Amino acid sequence: MMIPQDEKICELVVSIAEVSSEIADFWQVTAIIESLGYTDRVIRQEFGFADALSLGKHIYEHYQLSPKPKSKPKQKMLGGIYFMKYKYLLINSLKVLFTLYLCC
Repeated sequence: MMIPQDEKICELVVSIAEVSSEIADFWQVTAIIESLGYTDRVIRQEFGFADALSLGKHIYEHYQLSPKPKSKPKQKMLGGIYFMKYKYLLINSLKVLFTLYLCC
């Protein structure tokens, strides 16, 4: 019994997602397809595409494999760390100044 082409592509998409949960572009999809052992000959026979690149582009454009948006950029987190560092320095500096003021 032959598996319909769409079902084969869906199975391939699942295999690609198992390799990488965050896909950057169609080049990465193509590389994963090739790393799974699919040659251009097999791709023509099983999926009806000319080569791994055309199949990779098709999968990238038609299936949800795009990277997930990151919750917080690293710069903001670093900014928070630096703010906390400077806040700590400011508080300690004020303590020293206040102590010097009281002593003199």
